[in-house]
Amino acid sequence: MNWIYIIALLWLNSITSFANTSTLMKRSGSELDFSSSLKVQRKLKLDDPFLIQLYSRWRALGALSPNRNSVMDLIFSGENEKALLSINALGAGKTQRLKKPAELYLLYKLGYFQTFLSEWVNYAVNSDFIGTELSLALDHVVAPQTSEILLSSGFYLDKQMDENLSKLEKVDLRLNYSLQAYRSLRRGEKGVKWIGKLAPDDELRLHLAHTAILAYGKKGMLGASGKLIKKVVEPWMEASNDSKEIGLYYMTLARLLYQAKAFAQAEHFYFLIPESSRYFLEARTEALWVQLQQRNYPKAKGELASLEMSVFNDRFYPEVHLVSAIGNTMLCQFTAAKKAINGFITTNKHWAKVIEKNIAAENPPIVDESFFVKRMRNQNSSLKKELAAFSKIGIKDYKNLLQDKVVSVSLSLKGEAHRQWTNRRTILESALYKMKFVRIELLSRMRYFKEGLKGGLAGVDTVSTFNASAANKNQMEFPNDGMLWGDELFKMNAKVQNECVQGELYAKK
Repeated sequence: MNWIYIIALLWLNSITSFANTSTLMKRSGSELDFSSSLKVQRKLKLDDPFLIQLYSRWRALGALSPNRNSVMDLIFSGENEKALLSINALGAGKTQRLKKPAELYLLYKLGYFQTFLSEWVNYAVNSDFIGTELSLALDHVVAPQTSEILLSSGFYLDKQMDENLSKLEKVDLRLNYSLQAYRSLRRGEKGVKWIGKLAPDDELRLHLAHTAILAYGKKGMLGASGKLIKKVVEPWMEASNDSKEIGLYYMTLARLLYQAKAFAQAEHFYFLIPESSRYFLEARTEALWVQLQQRNYPKAKGELASLEMSVFNDRFYPEVHLVSAIGNTMLCQFTAAKKAINGFITTNKHWAKVIEKNIAAENPPIVDESFFVKRMRNQNSSLKKELAAFSKIGIKDYKNLLQDKVVSVSLSLKGEAHRQWTNRRTILESALYKMKFVRIELLSRMRYFKEGLKGGLAGVDTVSTFNASAANKNQMEFPNDGMLWGDELFKMNAKVQNECVQGELYAKK
């Protein structure tokens, strides 16, 4: 009972205390506003170079309006989303020059990378921001992740952004180096100068190197390609466990060695590519050209058998049937050669229709999910996510920018699809051109055996060149032309094939 009495007494005293306070607040002085003085200050989080520099610039401005100070308080306390929502309050007076740098920082910290990179490029070109302490501090925060952002979230350079970046080539900022390197992909040897600007573990170095290697290879500058492989690609491969990267490395090296006519070495690297690699069938197809160059026709025929030609019936590899026809022709396997030619015609009649249909289509499917296609798809996804996020929190400032970029990326994907189908048409036309001469050579050999002109073909009707090198227009030359097709010529004796295999065709060489 005593406890109940004590609790009741305390409760009555507290009511009396509050009542007394209310009485006092009705007296003189109650009009004074202590809210700003008594408000607990947010804890500052000056944990990176940009925030330290921004804080210094802010304090140097002196007295500011409460709403501007409030925005700065939000930034320094790490309340980034609230700060971005209020950022426009800094857009006038003494804080105007702090507004855009702070906005860029907040966009980056919140993960709106598409918006951040686009706004940074525009601001860098259209203001005197570059070279300021804030630009250097922001670069220090952002630069280590820029290349990874470009590669993972994707980034498409439309015409305007490309032009803007061309004006920033001399800007000495690591963020700019990554953007310039990304811009140089698919621009041949122009990207070499940016490789040394990137950190040794920057993946963009590898992609720039492959771009330049291809460009130098097309020009026949195999020494330059070799140096880049030695200095850039191979050090990367030593630490890589990525099967795609390793497959591309072997493929690139094999092609360069083929072009250098180091056929045995080229074949070695083609055969290092495992079946699990996306490059496997392509590698084995190109390895057949190596065997033809070495006149190792039996091996080429054996490899063709191991590849199971039916695998290629629904895949676009026109040169598989072409190589089969060449190998069988050179071995005087006339029936098999005819079968290969007919297989080529049957398969590629279908592909010719598919190719023309897709070239004429408004929105054809992508043929190859290449490095560049994946970057565009990733960017398209990132742009839509940022649009949805801004819409959710009520920010409209970037809506038009991002929507325009979605349209640009979609158009670029369509353009890439058309480019890939057009490339397929070029490949098919090249294969058809070569097959014409294989057919001529085949008929020439059959005619020779039918007429019994022993040795007449040697040095006259043999293949003068086999070449799959892009540098020489993929041409294969055969001296004979104008032969008529005759099915009766396939009714040959097995002895004909034996004479060819035993080398009697080359007796006069």
